[in-house]
Amino acid sequence: MPNYEWLKKNEPAIHTPTMNQVITNNPGLQQRPSFKDVVEKHLWAINIATFALMVLLCVSYMLVVTDAISKGYQMRDIEVQLQELTIQNQHLDVQARESQSLEHVSRSVKMLGLVRSGQPDYLTASEASYALAQ
Repeated sequence: MPNYEWLKKNEPAIHTPTMNQVITNNPGLQQRPSFKDVVEKHLWAINIATFALMVLLCVSYMLVVTDAISKGYQMRDIEVQLQELTIQNQHLDVQARESQSLEHVSRSVKMLGLVRSGQPDYLTASEASYALAQ
């Protein structure tokens, strides 16, 4: 085994400082605060942020529910209107059928003074007819 004693005597000893020594020697370096310390220090800000988030969620929930309710009322009004229009359409169909019935047509013909037509007479031309040219 080689003897390295002479190497150790000639070189100065290298000393590696610990982390605490580095932090105490350099005031610019500080330890990072723990999560618990940060929470305790800013507890009021966390509470305000949580309260604001809850208020925002409640307001958005109320807006969504209000919108859904108003759409429900609109749908109900449209359904009522559709039922009314369906009934009106049925009444118009009945009126149209009554006006097209044979009984109604025959009464209308008598009211207008029209008479029943007989066998038509057709004219036949025995000679060719001519027109005068100008």
